[in-house]
Amino acid sequence: QKRRKLVSPSPSQCDFKLQAAFLFSMLINRILPRFHRHFNTYQNLFRRSLTSSTRHIEIYQVDAFTSDAFRGNPASVAVLPSGVNVTRQWMSHVAAEMNSSETAFIQRVESESDDSNTEIWSIRWIEPDAQEISLCAHAALASAHVLWEHDLVDTKDSITFKPLSHSLLHATRKTNKNGNPVVEMQFPADIIIPLFGQDSDTLSNIYDALGLQPEDVIFTGKNRLDYAIEVKSQEKVADLKPSAIALSSAIDHRGVMVTAKADDDKDYQFVSRFFAPNVDRPEDPVTGTSHCGLGPYWTQKLHPDYVHESDENPDGGPWVCGYQASNRGGHVYVKWIGDNVLLAGESVTIFKAILDPPVEEHVMNPAL
Repeated sequence: QKRRKLVSPSPSQCDFKLQAAFLFSMLINRILPRFHRHFNTYQNLFRRSLTSSTRHIEIYQVDAFTSDAFRGNPASVAVLPSGVNVTRQWMSHVAAEMNSSETAFIQRVESESDDSNTEIWSIRWIEPDAQEISLCAHAALASAHVLWEHDLVDTKDSITFKPLSHSLLHATRKTNKNGNPVVEMQFPADIIIPLFGQDSDTLSNIYDALGLQPEDVIFTGKNRLDYAIEVKSQEKVADLKPSAIALSSAIDHRGVMVTAKADDDKDYQFVSRFFAPNVDRPEDPVTGTSHCGLGPYWTQKLHPDYVHESDENPDGGPWVCGYQASNRGGHVYVKWIGDNVLLAGESVTIFKAILDPPVEEHVMNPAL
């Protein structure tokens, strides 16, 4: 057999190959960064077009005010396709099926925002017993979490929710000191007014229902929704064993929040529990609306030098953190700003489901 001759490439061939390799590497270096930069955008557009074409409804189960699954306050979030009008009865059926304390129904509102960095979404909250409520803080935070976490809204954009019978709710996505995403959302402050010798019989009945002695109590007040009681220690809050029947008979408000200054070794400043037997909540896991009152209350107590209505504090007071010590437990961060508070917290998606059959069959079928 003849041996093949090894032929060395000519200088001109080497130059051509080097030039081709150089041009190819330049092309890759220019295209890949642009591809990566816009990949999420293209992916989101594809998902939106896919959802719009199939018109299925996505439902998420989310634990709000926690970084751990199966803690915090659970909420269901149903994302309705744009342009689809579902009935109130249908939403009630879905809420009963999900059986969360509240199910939020959200839908993108087209062409209402003058700000290209803000998305407008309508939101409604339905309870399992078909009652519609005007505001639910933890389900609102869960809804914002779903939109950002599952690429339905760009994480750089803010979200404005339009409730049916409440003022607009503005949400932004931030990062906490641990590097985890949190939702910040603005709610009206609900200032707690002290009760000095008022309704003494009512207060005595409330203390008895909670198992408190008068000497355990530092402060008693109430706001638009609830009674508020500060007790002497975090241990007193943890040891409460209220009678739901007695408490329901004693109060004429939604519920009672019991709070105390946190122990010095904790990473939060105050602790609370919330009891609302009159709205079928013997104890709520983590209550956003109660912190609309507890936040300003503890800001004043922990930072007495802070002047609330001062031009020197346009950005509001310092952040305070509360831990709601229910069986599930959760952390709520609060910042008092003027007539409003910012509530902030982490959330965890537990599962995502697709409601089947497609939405047209639910809308067109009167039985649904």
